[in-house]
Amino acid sequence: MKAQELKESIVAGTNYFLLDIREKAEVEGGDVIEGSVHIPMGQVFLEAAKGTLPKDRTIITICRTGGRAGIVAHELAQKGYDIEVLEGGMEGWR
Repeated sequence: MKAQELKESIVAGTNYFLLDIREKAEVEGGDVIEGSVHIPMGQVFLEAAKGTLPKDRTIITICRTGGRAGIVAHELAQKGYDIEVLEGGMEGWR
């Protein structure tokens, strides 16, 4: 999903689950999208196994540039999640 499309969807009230998978230092030292949930990439699959991630909402994965988010999205899609990637990550969001 392109950044502009996500921004417009958020303004319109679309109820996405925004999953920020960047490392703690990246989140603390940078921008975040309001309402996003931070779960570092290394913990995402553990959280999914615990049932923490919703299967009834579209999940948008977010990282710095989109690469890691694509990996996570691919794996979670195979587990039945409705998931998309924020194209360009936080760099594209800015």
